[in-house]
Amino acid sequence: MKTFRVLYPFYNASKGDIFILPKWDFIISQFSNISAQPFFTVCNEGIGENITGGILGGIFTLPYQQGFDGANLAAQILKGEKTITNVPLQYHKDRPVFDWPQIKRLNISKSQLPENSFIYNIPIYEKYKTEFIIIILTAFILLFFLIFLYLLEKKKKKRIQIRLHNKQELLEQALQVGNFHTWSYDLVTRKLTFDKHFFQSTGLPLTENYKINRISLIRRIHPDDRRNVYNTLLSSIYGKDAKVVVQFRISLNSPDEYEWWETHFSLSPYISYSNAQIYGLCSSIEHIKQREMELIVARDLAAKAELRQSFVANISHEIRIPLNAIIGFTNLLSDENAFTPNERQSFIKTINRNCNILLKLINDILELSKLEANTISLVSEPCNMEQILELVYSQHKMRIPESIQFSIETPHKQTIIKSDSIRLTQLLSNILDNAIKFTQEGNITIGYSIDHNQYLTLFVKDSGIGISEEEQNLIFDRFYKCNEFTQGPGLGLSICAAIAQLFEANISVESKPGKGSCFSIHIPIRKDDQISFGEDREIKPLFPTNADHNTENNENQSQETTLLIAEDIESNFLLLKTIIGNRCRILWAKNGKEAIELYRNNSVDLILLDIKMPEMNGIEALKEIRKLSADIPIIMQTAYAFDSDKDIAIEAGCTGFITKPINPVVLKQTISNYISGIIW
Repeated sequence: MKTFRVLYPFYNASKGDIFILPKWDFIISQFSNISAQPFFTVCNEGIGENITGGILGGIFTLPYQQGFDGANLAAQILKGEKTITNVPLQYHKDRPVFDWPQIKRLNISKSQLPENSFIYNIPIYEKYKTEFIIIILTAFILLFFLIFLYLLEKKKKKRIQIRLHNKQELLEQALQVGNFHTWSYDLVTRKLTFDKHFFQSTGLPLTENYKINRISLIRRIHPDDRRNVYNTLLSSIYGKDAKVVVQFRISLNSPDEYEWWETHFSLSPYISYSNAQIYGLCSSIEHIKQREMELIVARDLAAKAELRQSFVANISHEIRIPLNAIIGFTNLLSDENAFTPNERQSFIKTINRNCNILLKLINDILELSKLEANTISLVSEPCNMEQILELVYSQHKMRIPESIQFSIETPHKQTIIKSDSIRLTQLLSNILDNAIKFTQEGNITIGYSIDHNQYLTLFVKDSGIGISEEEQNLIFDRFYKCNEFTQGPGLGLSICAAIAQLFEANISVESKPGKGSCFSIHIPIRKDDQISFGEDREIKPLFPTNADHNTENNENQSQETTLLIAEDIESNFLLLKTIIGNRCRILWAKNGKEAIELYRNNSVDLILLDIKMPEMNGIEALKEIRKLSADIPIIMQTAYAFDSDKDIAIEAGCTGFITKPINPVVLKQTISNYISGIIW
């Protein structure tokens, strides 16, 4: 009953009443939790963290403050800052203290509490409400900003995707129009992936994922181009070339039909070898190659036309020069009383000299045409090098002025090799002509040497004007002349260069201006070409001489020798008749048929037979006469300049051969080879 009286005032307290507990009591604190009025305490009992003592609050020292002050005092004592004998009572700073559950139960606002109040058991979101609001607001703003950026990026990405799609469509259209195809090569699987359009345009069967095995594709590439394609691919893989372009021929439709393709590719950056890829573009360039060939053909045709025009202009000029002298001095000779015999003899020499120049020009033109037409083939026959040099020496000695010492230089041992004597003579003659032209005094030497039994070296040395180093690279070109005022077309050395190629020889020149020149031709000697070194050996002549015929009764030979001349041109016949004179009885046939009839009806000792004649040519007449006699000497004469004519005549059975224009000395010597006893 006493307890009830004590608790009853707590329960029935009127509004505005407060209760202050000097000491905390557990039983009273339980009733304070149901009271509508606040309970305060003057000590720190019944209130604190996780304590539900029913106390709203009070003003007292916090345990934390007591501990801090005690620790501070202990630190001062330990440091010697304060000395005490007895521990004194300490006054600690009080502050308002409240319990959050009681504040909420009594519906008290935080704004009603004194400043600097400490609240126990306050939830963290209430304790840091402002911070939470700032954080939430910041998070909301950040979230909004992120959503904004996401939407903006999504919109931007959509625009990029649309733009990329449009560009991709445009690129695909451009690739299709330009007939380009994309491809990639996986370094791990070693397979190539092409776009769908590649299979459609090439006609290749579609494969799974548009992939083609590397080996099967390489087998389609032309064998001559495979190595280049493979090396180029390796160069890209190992980083030697960042971007690579290669052209090759490939067979896509038929195994025997190749077309030109071109591809551009490069190795993409990669982290590991397992994801390395080569990307590229490829396209057919067959139409470009065909166009290139057409342009090359057109260029060559234009060059040939220009060369032909230049050739005609040069030849026309070179022909007119000797013709002018021939015609001019011939007209002067028509007036017998205007000039002395010595002057007339000088005119005749000038005419002969210019005739020889004109003849050489014609021979050079014909020789050049044969070389261009590849109609010249080398003949392998025993060649006595000393005899060849003696022949060249004798042919040119009369043309060399007395101020020049002309000599031959040969090895100690005589040399006989298998080669083409005509072409060797031609090489030496052309170079010697050039030396004579540019040497006014001093010496000219022709010769040969054998280098280690491997090379035959022909050389012509002179002490002429020499050739500059710049011109040494030009002198073997057609129509090139160091001195434009020197007579001649400038074909001799270019012909030498072409003939040297037939021998697989090397032609070179050593020269300095004012100190002369030395032309050398190094001709390789094959083992089966070498015959002998040492004493002279008898070389069988091309045509048999009178020694090959039965001449036992030469001393009893009839005083009247009969010659049959088959020639359709009257002026040519008159020339032959004039050269032979009255030393022989002459029969004239104007064609092959007449020659056969005259031979049948007359005793003939020798026949001069022209090749080109009407009704029946000389070759056909030769064959018919050989049916009648195998021993009669038959000398073929022709204005043709091709070796094939000579070969045909020999095969048909001729015993001799001379070319027009007729050289009287050569004609007389040839006749004497077959008919002895004629005194010229």
